[in-house]
Formats: sequence, C-alpha cells, structure tokens
Amino acid sequence: MYTFYSSKQGTKTFKTFYGAAPKDQLTTVNFSNVKLYSSELGYEIENPSYQQLNVENDKPIILFAAKGPISTKKEAGNIYKATLNGDNWEAARISTTTDFSVYPLQVDEKTIAWLKAESVSDYRLYLASQDSEIKNDSTKVEKQDVYNATFDAFTAFVVSFIAMTNAFIWVVPSVLFLGILYFVRIDIIEDEKPWAKWTAIALFVITQLYVIQSLFNNTFYTLAPKYLTFTGSSFIIPVIISAIALWVMQVARDKDWGLFAQVSYFIGLTVLFELFVVGTYVY
Repeated sequence: MYTFYSSKQGTKTFKTFYGAAPKDQLTTVNFSNVKLYSSELGYEIENPSYQQLNVENDKPIILFAAKGPISTKKEAGNIYKATLNGDNWEAARISTTTDFSVYPLQVDEKTIAWLKAESVSDYRLYLASQDSEIKNDSTKVEKQDVYNATFDAFTAFVVSFIAMTNAFIWVVPSVLFLGILYFVRIDIIEDEKPWAKWTAIALFVITQLYVIQSLFNNTFYTLAPKYLTFTGSSFIIPVIISAIALWVMQVARDKDWGLFAQVSYFIGLTVLFELFVVGTYVY
C-alpha cells in the first residue's frame, strides 16, 4: 500500500493504492485505488490520512484517521479500521475520543492505540481494545458521557423546533376550512357534525404528507436510525404518527370538547410527535 497527496490552496488531498500478490509474483502485483466506505452510514470517507496497513486474522486491515460524525450533531477527527470485503473497504469508527485523533497504531490483534491532540503541542495516548474485561470497564457511564448526551439532546431539541416551522403550513387548509364553515354554516360547527371533523383532519394529514417531504432530506437519512430510513418512510412514518395521535385524541377527549378542540388536540399531538421523531434528525 502506498499513499500520495496533492495540495491545492493549502488543502491536502490524499489518494491511496493497495495491491496484494504471492511472494513469487510481487513484480506483477496490480494496485487499485482504495476507497473507504463507512459501514454505519454508507458514504465514502473523504481525505483519509495517517494510514497504516496491518494484518488481522490473516486478512488485511487499514487503520486511518479522518473527519466524521461522533454523534448526530457533532464531528471530530476519528480513527477508523477498514476491512476488505470483496472489492470494497468497509470502515468502522473505533476511536472514542472527541476533537482531533491521529497516528493509529495496532499494538496487537485486540488493541489499537492512537494520539489525541489536546493542544497544538500536547498529545495524549488512547487505546481501544476487544478484551472483554477492558470493554466492560469502558462501557461505564462517566461525567463526559452525561455531558455529551445532555448537550446533544438540548441541541437537537432546539434545532427540531426550527426544522418543524413548516408545520405552520400543515394547518392552513384545516383552518381555512373550519373558518369558512364558522362564517357560512356555523350550525355545522355547533352541531359538531362528524363529517366536518374528519374533513378537517383529512386536510391536515394530506397537507402534512406533501409538505413534510422536504424534511426527509439527505441529512435525515444520514443521521436517523435505520428503523426510520426504510423505503417509503417519508410517507409511512407521518401516517403512523397521525394514526397514533388520532387514537390518543379519541381516547383522551372529554365529552365537553367541541369540534375545534378535537381537531386542535389532534394537530398539536401530531406536530409534537413529528418534532421528536423527525425534527431532531433534519439539520
């Protein structure tokens, strides 16, 4: 394996080539461009650096550093381990540190070390191991874990409000429909005709299905868990959430609730559920 880089406007771009052959055929070995793909997110990892070729269980692996996500809202310079699967190199993040990690080194088949930059001139040594005893100790929740989880949850919650501003558009047809009924046929509102309620709810659901498609963008499909990113999820998830909100409204409603109260309760629940299920993964 060998690597070369080019520099343009101060930015380095790395390219790596790999080849393998028996000892007696090394003069005819063919090298191919190494493209590293994230096994978790599926995209190609760009600009890998500090690459090290090693052998693990008689199979080649590549350790390298690259920028990538450490949570749904944060990125860092991570350490990855890539294994050859057919013609593709599938990489998984093995570092557990934040900020900038470099110089991966395989200590043995169960242990990998790297350096984390604490400052411009200060580096600290970290290790990751597959040893069961070490793994059990490392899974204990510490102060930094609580801080990261709290920060990510707060950030996601605030951003989700911004992402769900298009929910105001969802209610326009329903509000117009009920408003027209109120001024033209107020008796329908006062008698709480079932068809009026279901029409208002249907208008909301149809509008939601159309407008919410913009939230199911590349960022959502990159950050959201797999159970939210299946084929057709942009239609199925809103329908399921609407059905749950409708069921809750039917169970929780009071006999004194009027037509406006029932529709408003349903809309509010749907928006709230969408806020937590979809909104946190949009940006």
